[in-house]
Amino acid sequence: MIGLIAVSVGCCSLLLLRLLFRKRISINGKTVLITGASSGLGEALARHLFNKQCQLILLARRIDRLENLRNELTNLHPSYPQPKLVQIDLSNYEQLSSSTLMNILEHEPIDCLINNAGISQRSSVLDTSMDIVNDIFRLNYMSLVTLTKLVLTKMIEKKQKNSSIVNISSMQGLVAVPDRSSYSASKHAVQAFSDSLRMELGEQYPKQNINVCVISPSYIRTELGQQALNRMHNKDEKLTDDKKSSAYEPDYVAERIVNAIEYREHDVIIAPFQQYLAIWLRRFLPSVFFTIMIARNKRLKAKK
Repeated sequence: MIGLIAVSVGCCSLLLLRLLFRKRISINGKTVLITGASSGLGEALARHLFNKQCQLILLARRIDRLENLRNELTNLHPSYPQPKLVQIDLSNYEQLSSSTLMNILEHEPIDCLINNAGISQRSSVLDTSMDIVNDIFRLNYMSLVTLTKLVLTKMIEKKQKNSSIVNISSMQGLVAVPDRSSYSASKHAVQAFSDSLRMELGEQYPKQNINVCVISPSYIRTELGQQALNRMHNKDEKLTDDKKSSAYEPDYVAERIVNAIEYREHDVIIAPFQQYLAIWLRRFLPSVFFTIMIARNKRLKAKK
């Protein structure tokens, strides 16, 4: 017990020292590629990074929304670099080898890749079709891995230094909850992939100092939840989590992410205290955690 306390105190001390003496590498004027940039968190990230005069490369299916966003940004700051747009369906990740995107990657050194695109679900394991499971993994995991490999290959070939790979995960990638099995599993996969990649880059390309950062936010006020219900043909069902008063605004999360990029953080959890507690419970008192989550899910369903 004394040994455990000593280790905990030592780890906390090291963390405090790291926070006090961490270095900031400004992202101002850098080239940043953002997926899922047409709405929600992706759009908020685009706004924050454009204000830092970044050259933005924005990917999404809805080109009309991307064009509206670009027009709004360039009207606001005409002298800043105009965002480049790529219409692409990332769930069909074979499209990532399209000539438009490959031409950009060949001629535009990417300083920061933000893998933000994703879809969720609102259904039990038994009610979730394999088509939906496949769709979730194709977009949330397979497209992320494919694009990361493409961008990372160019970073290494061009010997870029201090670049960043930022993968937007979720609290549910750390702690699974009922009725999100495939979504949680895909985000668990993103966490594991990111951890392995970070260690490989540290071993093989230490001089390039490429950072891998995983962002695990709690609920954000975006379209993700409603899109999940629509996908399950539950359009009339009320959202019981995304509209909580504790849900974060996309602008706040985007600001935290930009800060994490500049301070080269590895893992960032953006969540209230009770969700940090859930991580601890799942690790050390799993039976208590499962009991609490079952009761919570029953309570939420009773409100519908």
